[in-house]
Amino acid sequence: MGTRTLGPGAGIGWLKNALNLGRDNPGAIFGGAALMILVLFAMLLPLILMMVPMARTNPDPRVLFGAMFAIGLPMMMVFAVMVVGFLRLIDAVETGRQVTATHIFAAFRDWPTALRGIGFMLLLFVIQNALLMALVTVFAPDFGAWYLHNLQASLSGHQQPVPAGFGRGFAIMLVVNLLVFAMKAVGLGQVALRGAGVINALKDAVSGAIKNVLPMLVFVLVAIGACLGVILVLGLLVGLLALLGKAIGIWILILTIIPLYLGLLLAMIVIMYGIMYYMWRDICGDAAAVPAGSADQLQA
Repeated sequence: MGTRTLGPGAGIGWLKNALNLGRDNPGAIFGGAALMILVLFAMLLPLILMMVPMARTNPDPRVLFGAMFAIGLPMMMVFAVMVVGFLRLIDAVETGRQVTATHIFAAFRDWPTALRGIGFMLLLFVIQNALLMALVTVFAPDFGAWYLHNLQASLSGHQQPVPAGFGRGFAIMLVVNLLVFAMKAVGLGQVALRGAGVINALKDAVSGAIKNVLPMLVFVLVAIGACLGVILVLGLLVGLLALLGKAIGIWILILTIIPLYLGLLLAMIVIMYGIMYYMWRDICGDAAAVPAGSADQLQA
């Protein structure tokens, strides 16, 4: 199947295209994202209800991780199939096919692809955590212990101060998670849209991520700038709502903030998976599908 090496400007293109995603069929795109959020909340609620009491009665991080993995594994499998369905939904909209929001569930009827998507996500999960554990253990052991403690403390309420080596540990997590995001975009795209097997999808994912570190760094820098702008606007908006809440009542404020939060979450889902789709399309998709503006930056 093969992968391409893109120029640095491709990272900006992924974000721009994702921000414009849904212009042709907003009902399908945003409706599909809303259905994904509903399923996510329905799966997370039992996990939270089980983990909080467990963290208070048995604070051993190893027990918590084991329980979280056992409970979260079925959730990960369901969510992997939904991501496959959402990538197919985006592709259908972008190629001019008529679909509805419920198309996101179509992958559950395509079990060969669904199982490959689940297998790829599980394999990538193991690789990601093994890589993080190895690098943090070698280069920032204090950060690893602090992270495990605060994972448990987030449920039981006992935080530890930031340790020495926090910067190294944070940098390791940032780099590994960025590479895994690119691998997930390329690999799941190959599974969902090209029928690739798990191993072939992983090979393309590794190749595509390594070849395109530069545009990913550009994308991260631009995304950080955009996020800071959004945070600033949201901070001003929340401050204004807080002042209004004092004047018109706290319940009005709550009823205003909840739709704002859900709308932001909906936009984040659409943008994140839009970025994944366009990343896959530019790195692995048909050459004709790559935007003309970046064609001169492609290398075979």
